[in-house]
Amino acid sequence: MICIQSRPNSIEPNSDTKDIWTKVRQLTKRRTDTSAVSGLTATSLNNHYTRVSTDDNHTPSRKQTVAPSDNQRLSEFDVFYQLDHLHHT
Repeated sequence: MICIQSRPNSIEPNSDTKDIWTKVRQLTKRRTDTSAVSGLTATSLNNHYTRVSTDDNHTPSRKQTVAPSDNQRLSEFDVFYQLDHLHHT
């Protein structure tokens, strides 16, 4: 919470958040304008992070079976038993 003591009447009670943040920036002397950095674009950033996040030594993991095969059927009791014995979190 921000308490503005230097000018308590400078913000109207029915001000919206945009007006309040404008006053905060005025009081904290934050600049609202930003200048662009030469040579820095969204594409150059994307290309950079693509290069640094690519692992040339990556090998895909082997596939694991997580579901029963088609010839293995679960009964309603099997499902109930499995759900009933889950650990509480």
